Amino acid sequence: MNNRKTAGVALAILLTFGGLSASMASAKGNKTVTATTVAPATTVAAKTTVAPKTTVAAKTTVAAKTTVAPATTPTASVKIGASISATAIATAAKLTVLSTSKITLTISSGSTYGKISGASLKGVKKGTVKVKVTVKTGTASVSSYVMVDVA
Repeated sequence: MNNRKTAGVALAILLTFGGLSASMASAKGNKTVTATTVAPATTVAAKTTVAPKTTVAAKTTVAAKTTVAPATTPTASVKIGASISATAIATAAKLTVLSTSKITLTISSGSTYGKISGASLKGVKKGTVKVKVTVKTGTASVSSYVMVDVA
């Protein structure tokens, strides 16, 4: 086409590409160029994730109450100035004494309440004496402690 022949005809071109729109118009030799930038319309739906509701029960542990009886030490008694035999002390300790058994009595060296003489314990002063009694039968021996009250 020749520009002279189309001088009186309006010419319009519209281009759209992506988000860019351009138009060009011509009317009687006047040229107008317009450039417009349009952002593409985007719609995004919000995605929501909800965690399932969790309920945790409280864990309760109750320990059983245990009562332990205090260990009882066997006891025997003797009067001041009197003696108690080694066999009587071993019997108080619930040890088995045979006729062939050998019985040994031991007290601490600092004890002032009793005194060992031979195979017996003599009460010296009012108080309590802790006596270790050992019964030996053959090759076996058993020991126990006895609290002897001196009164």
